[in-house]
Amino acid sequence: MTSATGSDQISNSTALRLGVFGAGRAARTLARLWHGAGIFEIGPLTNRSRESAWQAARFIGAGFAAATDELKSCHILLLGLPDSALAGAAAGLAAAGIAPDVAFHLSAGYDAEVLAPLRAGGTAVGAVHPALAFADPASAVRDFSGTYCLLDGDERACRSLSPAFRAIGGQVIDGRGIDRRLYHAAAILASNATVSVLAAAEALAAAAGLAAPRARSLLAGLASRAVRQCAELGPEAALTGPLERGDKAAIARLAAALPDTPAGRSAGVLFELLAELVAQRQVE
Repeated sequence: MTSATGSDQISNSTALRLGVFGAGRAARTLARLWHGAGIFEIGPLTNRSRESAWQAARFIGAGFAAATDELKSCHILLLGLPDSALAGAAAGLAAAGIAPDVAFHLSAGYDAEVLAPLRAGGTAVGAVHPALAFADPASAVRDFSGTYCLLDGDERACRSLSPAFRAIGGQVIDGRGIDRRLYHAAAILASNATVSVLAAAEALAAAAGLAAPRARSLLAGLASRAVRQCAELGPEAALTGPLERGDKAAIARLAAALPDTPAGRSAGVLFELLAELVAQRQVE
């Protein structure tokens, strides 16, 4: 990628420079929060294209589109990459002589060891997973305070990253010894799987004859209250309707009414799980 210099750069004047390798939604959210709080000077930003890197800089309010080699000027490097790209990126950066004091990624599915090649240059590596949906960076900035952030890595990296995340409202928790695969699976079930279930529910409501805008509002309100009650009371106490009563006949009746559509077939799988849950509750 090409770089922008001089008057093109948007910057602040804090001491430690943060570079971003992969300025996606999560990375640009965090960079904007750190810029606003004066925690880091936001420096070079690399992304899939120069324009997308500049889009990130405009959202952050600081930084500049850069070539990979310009990351050498950074004290701290954030790798905002997909899981499958992390190991290769770490090896490539190490081979290119990129050796910041600290490098970290944001993946739920990998701990800091995926960045191990960077240690050869003296870099301390870390991993921080903020448990927040970043589909819309603007709302993620607004909602970040209070977000749990799972942290692991080298001691030096953790000493730098923990206060940086706490400074923008993160609740840092010790991620050492956590099975990242199971943790990631749990996070997906609680977030993306919930969204997928709501999408299937909307389709079924539409098939039932409910107007789409009203269906979305109705179902979102129902889901929001269910999640709040689960958080307050625990999953068992939050169950209602046929599940809470252990009514296998009601579950079977509803499952039989499902249409042979993508949403209906998806719901059918879920209703099989609901039937298993009902049977388990009756045994207990």
